Amino acid sequence: MRRSIITMAAISAALLLASCGGSPGTEQPTDATTEATTDAASDEETSEEPAVRGEGDLVIWADAGKAPSVQEVADVYGEANGITVTVQTIVNVRSDFITANEAGNGPDMIVGAHDWLGQLVANGSVDPLVVSADQLSAYHEKAVTAATYDDQLYALPYGMESLVLYCNNEFAQGPFDTLDAAIAAGQEAVDAGEIDSALNLPVGTTGDAYHMQPLFTSAGGYIFGYENGTWDPTDLGVGTDGGIAAAEKIASLGEEGEGVLSTSIDGTNSIALFNEGKAACLISGPWALTDVRTALGDDGYTIQAIPGFEGMGPAEPFLGVNQFYVASNGANKTFAQDFITSTAAGGLNTPEAMGTLYEMSAQPPAMNEIADQAIASDPDMAAFLEAATAAQPMPAIPAMDAVWGPLGQAYSSVVGGADPAETMTTTGTAIEETIAAS
Repeated sequence: MRRSIITMAAISAALLLASCGGSPGTEQPTDATTEATTDAASDEETSEEPAVRGEGDLVIWADAGKAPSVQEVADVYGEANGITVTVQTIVNVRSDFITANEAGNGPDMIVGAHDWLGQLVANGSVDPLVVSADQLSAYHEKAVTAATYDDQLYALPYGMESLVLYCNNEFAQGPFDTLDAAIAAGQEAVDAGEIDSALNLPVGTTGDAYHMQPLFTSAGGYIFGYENGTWDPTDLGVGTDGGIAAAEKIASLGEEGEGVLSTSIDGTNSIALFNEGKAACLISGPWALTDVRTALGDDGYTIQAIPGFEGMGPAEPFLGVNQFYVASNGANKTFAQDFITSTAAGGLNTPEAMGTLYEMSAQPPAMNEIADQAIASDPDMAAFLEAATAAQPMPAIPAMDAVWGPLGQAYSSVVGGADPAETMTTTGTAIEETIAAS
């Protein structure tokens, strides 16, 4: 590798950059979830014209958090192949790309979340990739699954993110075998008047379907049917018996139950209150690590894959994967295909390039060789990668857009005391109607 794997301090600094541009102490979802839940809103709020292609033999679009690391590896490829490479920083990458690609004035490549894939394929916006099975075996199996749609590889993965369980050693010394055990340890400190909460998980008044997913799945819920790497949008689990039972478990932890979950905890205060010593445990992702280390010190916390509830199923948070796509109408698709798939010097499909992307972004690496080096240098990265292995790729189908808002609101309602069966049944019906109408 051109550089050694970065130190703990450098990882902490890079994770702040990789946290979707959020400020310290602000709960940040994965890039995938940020796009899924805010893309439409940001498009409505901006009056700017959609972006168009800049100058260069190879033009790549990425958001502000990804652009610096992408530029670093792109420069190496450009120099090795005698071409100019331009990395444009774009605010609304997905929506602007679809528009520009259709008009023929878009980039050759984009960098973004895997759950864009269904929409991009449906719009004919991206081309398949040709990467051998032997080369793909160098990547985490679930990352490859996330880059695949209808049995066709459409992207090259490089970074993975999923939720983990952080616990403050002063109040809840982890790791724990079950989520119940973590909550019980924290509740002792709550009962003693030392802290306010046993577990911080963003709920808020509008809910948070992303952060609630590990609890929902452990208690028997599912969103869409999933088999052999394929999501079935006609099999919605929200209003089923399993979805209702899971909502009942979530409600039992709510404000009229054990009081573990609260609508007063949301994305603006979840991490901050944990770091202030007001909560025993926290469900969050790699983007929280910088602030947690700063607040609690290297030995003041534990990180682990989220355990399931006692006597119930495993917790399966969403897995978000960041990856590279080739535009279907790019002016120089040959360069784009070569850059992504090449194992020659300067190509993305190399340990050197993947190592640079990890060093600069500090997202858990998708390439196994880089992941092994990351684990050897940082035990926290081992926990993140274990969590990624336990996670389920976020549904990369257009129907998922109909789920985020309604399901999040349903969670907020049941945490606040609404009837779980009625809430989930009504929500499931509304989601199904939206999907059918789309």
